[in-house]
Amino acid sequence: MKWKAPTQFEDGTAISSPLTYAVRRVGSTDYLVSGYQGTTFHEQVTLRDMPASSVKFGQALLRYAITATCDSMTSAVAYSPFKVVGTPDELPYSETFSDGTIHHFWGESHTGHGRWGEMAVSNKYTHDSDGGVFNFTAAANDESSLGFSGLISLKGASNPVLSFWYEYMNSNEDEADTLEVQVSKNGGEFTTLTQVDVNSEDNLRSWQHAEVSLADYAGSDFIQVGFLIKSHTGTTCIYLDDVDIYNQVGKDLAVTDVSHPGRLRTDESRKSVVKVENVGADAVAGSSYTVAVKANGRTIGQAEGRDLAGGSSVEIEIPVTAPVVLNSDSVDYYAEVDFDGD
Repeated sequence: MKWKAPTQFEDGTAISSPLTYAVRRVGSTDYLVSGYQGTTFHEQVTLRDMPASSVKFGQALLRYAITATCDSMTSAVAYSPFKVVGTPDELPYSETFSDGTIHHFWGESHTGHGRWGEMAVSNKYTHDSDGGVFNFTAAANDESSLGFSGLISLKGASNPVLSFWYEYMNSNEDEADTLEVQVSKNGGEFTTLTQVDVNSEDNLRSWQHAEVSLADYAGSDFIQVGFLIKSHTGTTCIYLDDVDIYNQVGKDLAVTDVSHPGRLRTDESRKSVVKVENVGADAVAGSSYTVAVKANGRTIGQAEGRDLAGGSSVEIEIPVTAPVVLNSDSVDYYAEVDFDGD
């Protein structure tokens, strides 16, 4: 950590006497150094050095407070930028904010009173009907907040992609707000990767999907992703949901949902709907894969796939028939995709 030595007092008088500094971690009253004459400070920090209450999901937020002393006078406190320490999460990474809780480390910094935070809401306000979102609600004009993830490893990832959903609301549509997607690499400063057009009339008050390539950061020891909202009015509200980071390969199909037909009597044919998503980059011909519905490991229905562009999804209806005997009081009901090269 480095800082510049002040050259004058608040009244403009030049500082001629020697300066010394005191450094502590924010949240602690114990000083790491005092009477220190340098302007560079270094320490090796592990989670064992952090208060147990500050450690979440194997990571913790670190920040320093610095004061200068000269001629028995002490300056106001200056604060370092936030840093996250701990063990990086691995890919694939997924944060759904279900029930208004986080399942990985998340933090925020802000100007004003409005700030990002996880929030429990009715399912009708979420993208995935799980009762939770990441929310920013402005409290006054000209506020901003950076909501940021913890450390995420991209080691071994050749084509990492960030995917997320957002819903933007602003009753004063004449004032344009901005949402920037930012990235920090290996503990460096956050830089803007792209800006999301939240102000488009077609996007207001409805869930929108965004994907951002992280290919420039492929193989990094770790990154953090951040969402910087700059609000110009006190009426801004934005929800984030389903934040995912994954390594996108050419061929990659996934079953993301399967509906049960309800009561299924022996040898009675019903229909099940299976949602298949192409999370790969390449287009896939329907003739190249099949989808099977299974009950306790036995195939009870099967259908050929349908054409899928990269990043798209399709719902496939499959006739299913329960066999005479499943030999179980309960049924494990699921679907599988058979796709060569996946």
